[in-house]
Amino acid sequence: MDREALWDMVVFREVATRGTLSGAARALGVTPSAVSKQVTRLEARLGVRLVQRTTRSLQLTAAGTRYKGHAERLLVSLEEAEADVQGERDILRGRVRVSAPTMLGQEIVAPIAARFLVTHPEVEVELDLSDRLVDLVAEQVDLAVRVVPTMESSGLSSRRLGMTEWHLVASPAYVAARGMPASVGELAAHACLELSHAQDRGTWELQVRGRATRVLVQARLLSSSIGALHRCALEGAGIGRFPEYLVRKDLEAGRLVRVLPRVVSSRRPVYALQPTRAFVAPRVRAFASFLAEQFPRTLAQHGEP
Repeated sequence: MDREALWDMVVFREVATRGTLSGAARALGVTPSAVSKQVTRLEARLGVRLVQRTTRSLQLTAAGTRYKGHAERLLVSLEEAEADVQGERDILRGRVRVSAPTMLGQEIVAPIAARFLVTHPEVEVELDLSDRLVDLVAEQVDLAVRVVPTMESSGLSSRRLGMTEWHLVASPAYVAARGMPASVGELAAHACLELSHAQDRGTWELQVRGRATRVLVQARLLSSSIGALHRCALEGAGIGRFPEYLVRKDLEAGRLVRVLPRVVSSRRPVYALQPTRAFVAPRVRAFASFLAEQFPRTLAQHGEP
């Protein structure tokens, strides 16, 4: 592969990752027109269209998606080879791709990433905050933070970061209108807010006096976003289950109240997951270690045990 072909690949990866010519140009330190010409030249050389251009954004074609995957794997291998030989010269550089659930990422992971960047100015962190399931290998994710009841064998390396405690909460307006449940059995008569992808959807598993108890609930509102459910709870739409780090300030301010306060909704462990690889770039190892060190104290600042 000649230098020109390699540069074409680098440019296309930035375009595919950032979604715009201007974003890729800023990352590469060139002009948008130079990026556009590079992509056009690459398409001409390959004899296939890689992107569909619109006035505001770019969409990868099927061929473009495949080429991005090949380019990413090759460029990562080259970066790893150089890092291995050079030892990164004691200076961490390059991009770390991190996936996390939306609210956990926003409240806990993002501040940790910001602190990491202060001490490592040559590193970029790309945060993909989404409540969807992500294929770490297919999407070239270096590290994922996940809240899961149990860590089953998945072919991924895992490190436990901490525990999150989830509570049942509702707004004072909802309680005034519908009343406060006196027992877990009364939850079935109330409007409940549920994550559409929850493993125990329709049947909540609650800790009642230290024992796991399954309770049937009626979901009046479903969403794939816990942030959306949180907003609906504040508006009085029903009773929801939320982590301490998300609702602590609302409870302190009286915007939300605990429902069945002697009942713990659940205690869920948080894990850092990484693809199992023979070589892990030093920047990724450094971020993983920093995350493991900072996660418990950052979680504690939000009221978690």
